[in-house]
Amino acid sequence: MFNRNTLKVSYSCMQNISKIYKGHNKAIMSTKVNDLGTSCNCINKIECPMDGSCKISNVVYKCNVTSSQPPKVYFGLAESEWKTRYYNHKKSFKHKRYSHETTLSTFVWHLKDTLNETPKLEWSVVRCATPYSNVSKKCHLCLYEKLVICTYSNQNELLNKRSELFCKCRHENKYLLSNFKVNYNR
Repeated sequence: MFNRNTLKVSYSCMQNISKIYKGHNKAIMSTKVNDLGTSCNCINKIECPMDGSCKISNVVYKCNVTSSQPPKVYFGLAESEWKTRYYNHKKSFKHKRYSHETTLSTFVWHLKDTLNETPKLEWSVVRCATPYSNVSKKCHLCLYEKLVICTYSNQNELLNKRSELFCKCRHENKYLLSNFKVNYNR
């Protein structure tokens, strides 16, 4: 049996809770907004989907979809590198089982199935913004995406759903204490 007489833990060999929280918050808060001139690691720089700034993060992006049908526009956001988000889009365009991951992939698969054509996609950056901050309790990234969707001039071209405007910010989940793990093996 363990009791206070048989088990001893030294408080001097562990960090106190305040230091653990401060270190965790400092690591998360150090996320910076990138400039548009971020480097590109594409093998063929001419074929870079974002014209040489594919490694940008914390960005709201736009995709123009052109095909034989009227042009469509899709807005999205990427907190991590945009290139990672782009590869997820490509995966959903390539494999049918991921066809309903986004409204963009649903539309691309609709064109593939009904018209038997692959649309041309043009990607661009709309705006860089800061992700959710535990200090301000706001996610400028999600807010700018919602603002761009609301204020887009031709709503008939828009692929985004209006229900996206009422969704909760998914970036604040990383600040929950349930996601915080303490490493005692330092």
